[in-house]
Amino acid sequence: MFFSAPPLPMRTAVLLPALVMLACLAACQPAVQQAQQRVDFALDAQGRCQVGDQPVDCAQAGTTARSRYPTQTLNAVLRLDPKAPDTARAALLHSLEAARIDRLQFGEPGDRPTERRIEF
Repeated sequence: MFFSAPPLPMRTAVLLPALVMLACLAACQPAVQQAQQRVDFALDAQGRCQVGDQPVDCAQAGTTARSRYPTQTLNAVLRLDPKAPDTARAALLHSLEAARIDRLQFGEPGDRPTERRIEF
């Protein structure tokens, strides 16, 4: 006696759980992690900005950091002098927003600074 293939609904019932499991595994694959880069930004009392150790215009600070690390996630550490001019402070923060900096941390890098996550 020869057996034929099982009926179509039975084949579907057997294969469906396996296909669902494969689809779930494919959807649960972790995303590719981007390298994270910490960049120090400083603003002194005279309104001069630095990215790392390089002096830059405050309005170009975010663009400078993004051009150095174009494909990485940037974590900014801001060291702002309390006596810094408001115009320089606003220019620096606007440049960081325009450059799509991923995370801001205020204060000295060694301290426990206030952290803020920015959603643009």
